[in-house]
Amino acid sequence: MPQPLSRVKPDADIRVRATALPPDLCVYITRTITAWAYNDHLLANMLCGFLNAEYEVVAAMYQSLVSGEARRAALYAAAKAAVPQHLNLIVATIQSTKASREERNHFAHHVWAISEHLPDAMILVDPATLTEPDVKLRALAEKGLLKPTITPVGNVNRIQFPPMPVPDRSKMMVYREKDFQDAATNAETCTEVIKTLCRATHRTQPDEAGRQLLLREPRIARAFAKLSPENAPPAHETPPQETDSQ
Repeated sequence: MPQPLSRVKPDADIRVRATALPPDLCVYITRTITAWAYNDHLLANMLCGFLNAEYEVVAAMYQSLVSGEARRAALYAAAKAAVPQHLNLIVATIQSTKASREERNHFAHHVWAISEHLPDAMILVDPATLTEPDVKLRALAEKGLLKPTITPVGNVNRIQFPPMPVPDRSKMMVYREKDFQDAATNAETCTEVIKTLCRATHRTQPDEAGRQLLLREPRIARAFAKLSPENAPPAHETPPQETDSQ
C-alpha cells in the first residue's frame, strides 16, 4: 500500500518529472485506467438494462455526466425504479470499489515526482498540493511578511528570512513496484465484481448465485448490512463517502 511521503521520508527533496516513470511501471498504470474504462462500460450497460433502452442512447447520456457522483446517482435512481430489491446490493458493491476507482482517478489526474532519497520509488502528487505554497507565499508578500529581520551580532548583522511555505508531504504518496502491481490487480478484480453484479441484478433473470457470491465478500457484506430499508440512500443521492470526481 502506498504511504504518505511525510511518513516515509519527510525531508526528501522531490522533482516533478513524469518522464522518469519507468516503462515497466507504466504498464500497471495503463492496466488500472483501462480496467476502469471497461468498468464504466459495464455500469453503463447495467443502466441500459434498468431503463430498457438502446445502449448507444444510454451510454451517451451516461458519459455526458462528468462526475462519478452524478453517474452513480443516475444508476441508483434507475435501479430503485427497475429493481428496488437489488438497490442495496448495488450501492454496497459500488461502495466496495471506491478505493480502486479513486486510485484510477489519481493516476489520471495527478503528477509524478522523483526523489534521489527514494531511488526505488515514484511519488504521486496532487497538483493542488504544488500550488498551495505559491498561494501562501503570495499572501505573505501582500501582507509584507517576507521582509528579512536584521539582528546585530558583534560587528556584523545577521540576516534571517522568514520560513518559506512548503508543499504538504502528507498528500504525496510514495509508490513502489508492488503498489503499482496491486493497483492494477485491484482494478481488474473490480471488473470481475461488477460483472457479477450485472448478472446478480439483471432485470428479468437475476443470478442468485452471483448475489450470494458478492455477499460473501467482507467489504460488500459490511456495507450491505448498513443499508437497511430505513437508512438506505435515496435514489437521487450518492452515499456520503462517494465523492470522487469521476
